[in-house]
Amino acid sequence: MAFTNTNDSGGLFINGYAARGPGFNSASAFHARGNGDLSGEAMQGLSRFDRKFFGMSVNEAQYTDPQVRFLLEVTYEALVDAGVVDFELLKLLSVGVYVGSSFADFHSAALKDPKTITGYEHLGAAGAMLANMISRVFRFTGPSMKVDTACSSSLVAFDLVRECVA
Repeated sequence: MAFTNTNDSGGLFINGYAARGPGFNSASAFHARGNGDLSGEAMQGLSRFDRKFFGMSVNEAQYTDPQVRFLLEVTYEALVDAGVVDFELLKLLSVGVYVGSSFADFHSAALKDPKTITGYEHLGAAGAMLANMISRVFRFTGPSMKVDTACSSSLVAFDLVRECVA
């Protein structure tokens, strides 16, 4: 989600969002599906990450957690949905990134065989990278943090944003 601090009310306004999940690749496709069981559906398009667009080398992209790649894509889509046209202007603002997440299986799997460790596993798969890679790629200079409170991670991250702009 992309947020704006509304100065007149001191509140928060969600002015852009994006969504992907099992059986849908966009927020509009999710809404078009209606209510229904998605448990048997698979994620689509996971191998279409455009590493060049996000300024990554082949090795960096290969060893970057799929969650991070996914977040980069969805962040871009949410910003476009919010009406951002000139991404260069965002680096002039203090834009913060707060990500709620509680599992990091990719990092553990990437470190299983010491003979294949390249160094990119830590850069692209550490939990902090869920937020920090977004800040790096989009050149955001505000706070950047991953929040891990298990099942409530996203809600706590949202509450931190609310507290910061209040």
